[in-house]
Amino acid sequence: MTYFANTMSLEAEYTAAQTDTLIITASATQQVAITEITVVVDEAVTVTGVGFRIGHGTPGTPTAAGVVLSHAGLMPGQSVSRGTGAGVLAVGDFNEDLRITCENPVGGSLRVIVSYFIVEQT
Repeated sequence: MTYFANTMSLEAEYTAAQTDTLIITASATQQVAITEITVVVDEAVTVTGVGFRIGHGTPGTPTAAGVVLSHAGLMPGQSVSRGTGAGVLAVGDFNEDLRITCENPVGGSLRVIVSYFIVEQT
């Protein structure tokens, strides 16, 4: 296996409910390794809490094994994080994408910030 040493990061913003939405894709010869993940609900959200689940899965977001980060309902202005970027939190199987399912952040947005690298089978 070849490890891509460069850690990449991305931010994804969601202004509506999501079901099994792709965040990072992996091919049949790739695995996504997560080193840090943060989810933020902006203060403009008008609902009491926004639940979400993020994990490695194909074709859907996992509900048990493979979950990387989950919360039953972040309040407006609240965030939750896991990891520091210094180590690996989770590695999906080959061809397992990183996906999100979340409730509607009415009036605002839910943002996902992820640091990761790709493991390539050679």
